[in-house]
Amino acid sequence: MRKSEHSQAEGCQRIEAWLDKHPEAFLTFSGGKDSTVVLHMLKQVQDNPKIAFFDTGLLYHQTYSFMKQIQRRWNVQIASITTDPPPLDVIEASGIWEHGVDKFNFDMKKLLIDNYLEAAHEHFDTPYSIYGLRAEESAGRKYALTPGKGVVSKGYKDGKHTESMSPIWDWSSQDINAYIIEHKVPLNSAYKKLRELGVPSNKRRTGVALSDGIHIGDWALNYEVDPSLGKLLESRLPLLRDFR
Repeated sequence: MRKSEHSQAEGCQRIEAWLDKHPEAFLTFSGGKDSTVVLHMLKQVQDNPKIAFFDTGLLYHQTYSFMKQIQRRWNVQIASITTDPPPLDVIEASGIWEHGVDKFNFDMKKLLIDNYLEAAHEHFDTPYSIYGLRAEESAGRKYALTPGKGVVSKGYKDGKHTESMSPIWDWSSQDINAYIIEHKVPLNSAYKKLRELGVPSNKRRTGVALSDGIHIGDWALNYEVDPSLGKLLESRLPLLRDFR
């Protein structure tokens, strides 16, 4: 049996086992390759899956278009999750992308991931979720995903907890690409644009990452992918212009 066939069957089995225990679990869908593959498998297991899309306001227009395409093509409903205040408001108010403004620190991971996860758990009224993370992507993800074989549990001071499961935690990039080809899984057109711009496959994203580690070339490429988003961000975060 080829690796891709084994991974498909195993991925579906992992999702089915998770839903047997937690039928109310929702999928976090980013519009990226990995979460699209997981959604394709999830549809084989559950007719009407619960799906959350984190609308951070920092996503390429191609990603929003792709989300709508997936809803129509696969006949699924995707809940658009927002937070208050929106991330761009916090980043702008922090002053980190503007000269002559008092600056304050904030937690980017909490702003762009944790807050949205919390909102999604509240929206679906469940502590259980499914996501498309892979250990191969980074040392941090390997550290988080490997001990529980894709299952990550988090406890909080107020006694609450969440549990997330990735059915593709041990997949390679080759497994993902083989699955996409074999099952004709559609891809976000942002990937095509990023490829045309020469961005390596392991650095192609569905939106802008405004970290303090952004480089001049990184921002220039982000701007080329979605100039309308680039103009909006530069109007509110003026220092970005220096990185293009």
